[in-house]
Amino acid sequence: MATGKIYKSEEIKLDILKSNPPKLSITSKGKTRTTGWRDGQLMPRFNLSHPALNGVYEFDFIAQIPTGITLQILTPISANYTLSKIPSDLKKIIVYAEINKTEQSYTPSTSVPQIQPSIRIATGYSENMNFDEAFSNAIDNLPPSTPPYPDYLESIRVIDTGALFGGIAGISKMYVTIESN
Repeated sequence: MATGKIYKSEEIKLDILKSNPPKLSITSKGKTRTTGWRDGQLMPRFNLSHPALNGVYEFDFIAQIPTGITLQILTPISANYTLSKIPSDLKKIIVYAEINKTEQSYTPSTSVPQIQPSIRIATGYSENMNFDEAFSNAIDNLPPSTPPYPDYLESIRVIDTGALFGGIAGISKMYVTIESN
């Protein structure tokens, strides 16, 4: 199927993807002249033989042109492109459509969320000598935290496990101590 530039680019959103090295997700929204346009793409204007100049990375917003009957109304469309490594010289993203272009500046210090690691420790108990029960209780006992961003993946590690037996009261319970950062 044939592709062409969409009619109008309206918005660019940049998101840092948590990976090593971090990746940059570029999402653009726009409008097509008619219904039926599909598979929006951001096509880079740069490559190894034609690198980006002065930190400006340019894209054409294209999609599959409809065939057959369409309605003559402006129709929303979106596209995404992921830079597998954030270029050190990146200053701006420009997306070109048929009648316009949109621009989005990139500032590393404000674009990359700063993660402040804080270690939280908790212990959970099971009177039934059940690891799952003690682990679940330890998670419930963790001090509250606020994730630095919506899709933050919390890592929990068991740092100690054991059991308590005896005493005058006849204690018999398993404990699990966990650490979260």
